[in-house]
Amino acid sequence: MAKTGSVGTIFSYSAALPATNDAAGYGALTFTEVGEVTNLGEFDKIWTMATAVALKTGKTDKRKATYDNGSLPLQLMLDPSDAGQILMAAAADSATQVGSIQVTLPDGTIKYSQGIVLSFTTNVADASAFLMANSQVELTEDIVTV
Repeated sequence: MAKTGSVGTIFSYSAALPATNDAAGYGALTFTEVGEVTNLGEFDKIWTMATAVALKTGKTDKRKATYDNGSLPLQLMLDPSDAGQILMAAAADSATQVGSIQVTLPDGTIKYSQGIVLSFTTNVADASAFLMANSQVELTEDIVTV
């Protein structure tokens, strides 16, 4: 892939879950674009490392152990009338809601997963700043890249 900027990236959310955790399952869902996203942060599979030191040699043995698909620390310009932001705020208020996420990159690559919206908070900064919102989405399923 050639170098590209972030402009054109779209974050979308669905309160529904796919029938299958693959491109077809996610493709059957209806996603709502979340407006005014200014930063998605970084996400994808992150491995932990298991280590053990042999007493005889003192050599540390290392292996990949478990993994986490990460989280999305979204930053948004607050828009209380945006349908996507309304969905995200409702998901944050739900004690059990797991939804589906879709990130469309500028080159057309789509990344799907499922996540728990842990927060949707208002951020009031100084007088020369926009009203912002922050949302933390913890990914719960493997990321499907199309």
